[in-house]
Amino acid sequence: MDERDIVLNSVLEELKNKKLITELEKDIITTHMFPVAPKIPRYLESWVVNLVDDAVAIAEVGYSARNKVTYALNFILIFVFANLR
Repeated sequence: MDERDIVLNSVLEELKNKKLITELEKDIITTHMFPVAPKIPRYLESWVVNLVDDAVAIAEVGYSARNKVTYALNFILIFVFANLR
């Protein structure tokens, strides 16, 4: 457990003790990085947040990769057509 986990756990416990956060909300926050984080989600809502987070991350990576490939192909085409003469 690193320093960030210790701080997160202390903040979550403080919020829970003050009744500002429910057990469900705490579970969503602590498990939304599953399977990277070792804690398994206990509620359906936690699984939904986890799956949506994963889908968005995959879409963002795909969009970024597509842009890089498009840029590289455009660069190659410009280079090829410029040297055809």
